[in-house]
Amino acid sequence: VDSSLAHVVIVTIFLAVGMANIVAPATDSIMGSLPREKAGVGSAMNDTTRQVGGAVGVAVLGSVLSSRYSSELAGALEGKVPTAILGGARDSIGAALGMVRDVPAARPYAALLTSTGKEAFVSGFHTAVIVAAGILIIAAVGVYRWLPARALDLDVIVQGTDMPGDGSAPQPEPAEPAPVEPDPVDLVHLAPPVELADGIDVGRT
Repeated sequence: VDSSLAHVVIVTIFLAVGMANIVAPATDSIMGSLPREKAGVGSAMNDTTRQVGGAVGVAVLGSVLSSRYSSELAGALEGKVPTAILGGARDSIGAALGMVRDVPAARPYAALLTSTGKEAFVSGFHTAVIVAAGILIIAAVGVYRWLPARALDLDVIVQGTDMPGDGSAPQPEPAEPAPVEPDPVDLVHLAPPVELADGIDVGRT
């Protein structure tokens, strides 16, 4: 049983190290999926989901562990220890070990309560780990399906053109000036001088 408790400690350490390696990529995925103008929204969602996920995870996995521990302990000690002692020991492994230390009526059952309590706790911990592994598999499927997601930076993208190699925004080519056409001019056709002279009645003196 003591080696099983050591395994519990080792698994807990590995989980802590795993979380340390996951937090940074998860934050990058959240922030990288949003444009720059919504960076504040992404930061708020990152903190909110992390806190809610931690609280829900502790609640769900803790409930699984506690339920498994209580049922295992009750099934192993039913009829072997007084009901009052069994009822107090079913609350948690800490309560069981505390009763062995502090309650005189529980001391005759100290060895049985200690060994059975540790076995029940390890069994509950294993059940909680299996549930956590199932949740992790579902999360991995979601990551494979939807990540990574990257937002387009509209400040540097010009539709219909490619980005230059240096990463700067492409400059549009200057348009050629349109040819300037002269405005139309009304032309008046004048008669030849001879015709004008014929049409004038010059008085003779």
